[in-house]
Amino acid sequence: MFSRIIQVISSLLIAAAVNAHPGHDDVVQLDQSSAIKAASGKIEDLTGEGKLDSSWLERTEAKAQLARISGRQNWTVSYVNSETNKRLELVFSMTGNFISFSETTITGIASD
Repeated sequence: MFSRIIQVISSLLIAAAVNAHPGHDDVVQLDQSSAIKAASGKIEDLTGEGKLDSSWLERTEAKAQLARISGRQNWTVSYVNSETNKRLELVFSMTGNFISFSETTITGIASD
């Protein structure tokens, strides 16, 4: 019985030590302006890697908003290029990790 109590207490102490390691308090969450700044840097990276056309380097105003994707809050930063009728969206975690990007063609609504 005594050894069982010692095992339980030891397990609790080990679990507390594992969860209390440094670094968790240092996590900084993005706000709207820092999400736009992160997106700007990522666009430069993606164009340098050949994954995006260089026309995105001369982009207009960005729109950043929080969006729930797969149950998690993420920042979605979007740009519209009216000359090419394309929309670029970049997704970042709340802590600034790049998740994905997509480029889509915008189709206009026909008027009568």
